[in-house]
Amino acid sequence: MTRGIRNNNPLNIRYVESNQWQGRVLIKKDKSFEEFISMYYGFRAALITIRNYMRRHQCNTPAKIIARWAPPSENHTDNYIRHVCLATGIGGNENLAPNNPKIKEMVKAMAVMESGNGIRDYFDEADKAWDDLPPVTTQKKC
Repeated sequence: MTRGIRNNNPLNIRYVESNQWQGRVLIKKDKSFEEFISMYYGFRAALITIRNYMRRHQCNTPAKIIARWAPPSENHTDNYIRHVCLATGIGGNENLAPNNPKIKEMVKAMAVMESGNGIRDYFDEADKAWDDLPPVTTQKKC
């Protein structure tokens, strides 16, 4: 079982004490990465983080989002971007709005990259998390 699946954290969000995520476990075992009570909350946190990248940092393409999520100093970022684009059919430089359902598909492909193919068994939780998010009503202009 991969760390992302074990922690219900499909995109391997790093632990930051000040982030008080909904569904976060109270007694942690993993000191480096967030742990959630269910996969739903892990996908929810990932979707919120991606939307924040879009709104706060003008990361509005898969290439920009992934470069921030998985920087070259720690990852093979170009391979990561290629994987996500091939899996989703989204262009690396395609502009996306925070409410675009392609974001959900991108997060699923990122979860496969982060947590392996076994994460596909939990994609219905990603769908539920996306459906439960409120729409973004404003976007910071570049």
